[in-house]
Amino acid sequence: MIAFVGFGLFAVLVLYAVLGGADFGGGIWDLLAGTNERARRERALIERSMGPVWEANHVWLIFAAVILWTGFPRAFAPIMSGLWVPLTVAVLGIVVRGAAFAFRHSAHFYSEQRAFGAAFALASPLTPFALGCVAGCVASGRVPGLTPGLGPVEAVLHPLPLLAGVFAVLLCAHLGAVFLMCDAESSGAPELALGFRKRSIFTAVLTGSAATAAFPLYAEYAPLFHEQLSARALPVYVCASLCGLVTLNLLFTRHAQWARWSAAACVAVLVGGWGLAHDPWIVPGVLSLRASAANEATMQLLGWVIVAAVVLLGPALALLLRTFHAQR
Repeated sequence: MIAFVGFGLFAVLVLYAVLGGADFGGGIWDLLAGTNERARRERALIERSMGPVWEANHVWLIFAAVILWTGFPRAFAPIMSGLWVPLTVAVLGIVVRGAAFAFRHSAHFYSEQRAFGAAFALASPLTPFALGCVAGCVASGRVPGLTPGLGPVEAVLHPLPLLAGVFAVLLCAHLGAVFLMCDAESSGAPELALGFRKRSIFTAVLTGSAATAAFPLYAEYAPLFHEQLSARALPVYVCASLCGLVTLNLLFTRHAQWARWSAAACVAVLVGGWGLAHDPWIVPGVLSLRASAANEATMQLLGWVIVAAVVLLGPALALLLRTFHAQR
């Protein structure tokens, strides 16, 4: 049951990375859109694409927090308390971003729209950067409370967590550009689709470069995670690389809808490989899944809750996406 709940935790993180990542990516391109007429059209496309689903995406993050808290309390406590700096930034970013997105839509004055728009846009790259730093800290074992003598700020100010944060931002920007390219084509806006296609290709190259640069850092600062990454998870990352190359080919050949699926698969495989490289640890070399798990009765009940959530949330989210996609 511990393995099942652990798999459920990482599966939920995969869903959040794909769906929430595209959401954050739209906000990043909102920040970089500029101030001309084309920028106004791009922001309208971003708002139309994100509007129906921007709240639903964060259900998966809440679900992941609940699974970690209930199923692995001995990991939840040190991670949440020790990494409170990036986690606080991430939570504030999510709250400010969501509120600004809602209020910008209903603001009557141009000055208010600009203020809310700036808050939304600035929070969009800040939140995935903070979450990426958390992932980097956990992978490298830099968790205050579990690593003696390590402070909450010192844990983050390190090459590996910072690079993981940059990688998360690039991944979101790439996903957002691919999804917006598809929506622009579906909306009959070929000029916007061309612009987002170019950004998709550019961010794909940057993301691949960041992933390559991370490997020697893992070898130096997270040897156990790197060992798992080079052995068990290596085939997964080879598969992710192939998905990335397929996505690039689809972008060059202008197969937008297939590129969306390929890009989503690439991100899902990347995050899945990250989870596989952790097994059987939550914090590699410091705290294992089994040592941090709750009692058997709690794990069994949580396992049934995960099954019920998949049965209820999966079809509901699929219907939501299908309904609003058909209206475009």
